[in-house]
Amino acid sequence: MKDTLVLIDDEPIARMDFCEIFEEAGYDVVGQASDGYDAIELCRTKKPDVALMDVKMPVFDGLSAAEIIIGEELCDCVILVTAYSDDEFIERAKQAGVMGYLVKPLDEKTLLPAISIALAKSREIRKTKDAMAEMSKSIDDHKIIEQAKGILARAHGISETEAYGQLRRLGMDKRCPVAEIAKFVVETTGPRAEVNKAKALLSKKHGLSESDAYARLKDQAKKKHISLEQAAKEVLRACY
Repeated sequence: MKDTLVLIDDEPIARMDFCEIFEEAGYDVVGQASDGYDAIELCRTKKPDVALMDVKMPVFDGLSAAEIIIGEELCDCVILVTAYSDDEFIERAKQAGVMGYLVKPLDEKTLLPAISIALAKSREIRKTKDAMAEMSKSIDDHKIIEQAKGILARAHGISETEAYGQLRRLGMDKRCPVAEIAKFVVETTGPRAEVNKAKALLSKKHGLSESDAYARLKDQAKKKHISLEQAAKEVLRACY
């Protein structure tokens, strides 16, 4: 599939020239806009691979738009094109996380290699982020499974190996990952279950959101120098 690209520039002639260059180079230009506000909406709709954007534009400048586009992950690669090379603009671009900062005038021989390299770099960064997120999830899954094994082992007087076997069988029966079964076990039968019950009771009794109820539990635990689980038990005893 072709790499998709959006062009944002308040000069129609500049957009037309860029569009011709990119389409001849094999890119799919999926949208154009003339200001930063429309650039954000365009990226939300199209989710392009590349956003090529001028810095100085009316309504909403390119740097401000780039900060939002990158912050919301609406585009893999944002590249700024401008006639300005002031240190202030460059520093803001670096802080925003843009992948390229190109100074006009530009020709095809300068523009296309810069876009290609920036796009490759952004994909490598994305790949690394995805790998780190997967690793983090794997660690979290391992922790929750270990907790569930301990709970089942203590509750049924079995070894943790046997408890893990139960989790695996449940996972196969329910056709869902072992970590999901483990999370259910921890939330419904472990110490965390009492915290969840206490949160629900506080929410119902005082009309609190779940986060506010949890914050109240934490405050109570901190004031009394007890664990969160102990604070939850006190709430449950008081309510019942």
